Amino acid sequence: MLDSVAVLGDLMAEALLDRDGLVASVERVFIDESGTHDGSPSTSVAILFARPIAWMAWEQRWNRIKGPLAVFHAKDAANLRGTFKGWDRELRDALVVELMAAINESPIYGVVAAINRDEFSQAISGDPNAERLAGSEYQICLQLGLERLASGLRSVENMDRLAIFHETNDFQGAAIKIFDRFRRGEEALGRKVSYAFAGKNDATPLQAADVMAYEANKRARNFDAAERRAWRAMNTERNKVEFISFGEREVKAISRRISEGTMDL
Repeated sequence: MLDSVAVLGDLMAEALLDRDGLVASVERVFIDESGTHDGSPSTSVAILFARPIAWMAWEQRWNRIKGPLAVFHAKDAANLRGTFKGWDRELRDALVVELMAAINESPIYGVVAAINRDEFSQAISGDPNAERLAGSEYQICLQLGLERLASGLRSVENMDRLAIFHETNDFQGAAIKIFDRFRRGEEALGRKVSYAFAGKNDATPLQAADVMAYEANKRARNFDAAERRAWRAMNTERNKVEFISFGEREVKAISRRISEGTMDL
């Protein structure tokens, strides 16, 4: 399900107006600490991209707004814990409004993939091949998000370098395999691709991806529900991200790909 009027290729072309490269911040999947804990109803991966000069301008604004906070964690802010423990809700809300505006008003775009974990488990249940070959929901979202990114890249002619930064997490080994396949595909087209793992305190744009993944995860639980204020504030014109939420039909299609071996996880 697409929650955007924008076409990913057009977003990329707009984000990349010169040849200084395209930076993609690929955030980890999370609802709690990682989004993979037992009981988590959905999993999401947010991939954000912009020119380096755009990221630099955004980072200066972001750091100015959050002030003494070393790192902004969306879940901590939502639950008033961690660095937000003891905060007044009104003060928290005022800060979040400014931070979301910083994302919304910057030339930062992306694609978000989200999957319902119960629906996925039901879809592969009883299929020995799918059950044997299926990776985590995180791996599926990361791969499908990168597939969509690669599809969008086909329409971008003035980009020859792609630097990907992924937050350090417990799935680094699985991510490396997926990134290696993505890199081989893009380098076959003459585009140089690099990837690295970092923390939110070292790579500030990962904090924007953190917010996007968190809010997308919330939205994926009930796509028909009213949008959360933070999601609207980040995406007021519905032109920031292509949001792909996998419902029952899409999940079954994924399970078939896994069973047939056309999705190598």
